[in-house]
Amino acid sequence: MTNSSVGFPQFYQIQQILDRFLAAHQDDAVAYQVIPVYVGSELVARGTHVLVQSINNPDQFHYNVWVFNSQSEVAIDYVSGSIR
Repeated sequence: MTNSSVGFPQFYQIQQILDRFLAAHQDDAVAYQVIPVYVGSELVARGTHVLVQSINNPDQFHYNVWVFNSQSEVAIDYVSGSIR
């Protein structure tokens, strides 16, 4: 898996855990759902709700994580979509 999570350490942590699980359970697969969460009519999501679960062993591997859409030293205007 590639690191497509620069700036979002929660995604990177999940990817690392997922990589280790799939390496140990090569006959398994996972279902991954990422839900962006907006407030009102904002153009930019406040964050994403990430759900990951094993297909063959759902009780053994499942994660439910909230990832904030924020970054230090970056001001996001969620309504207009602009950054400063």
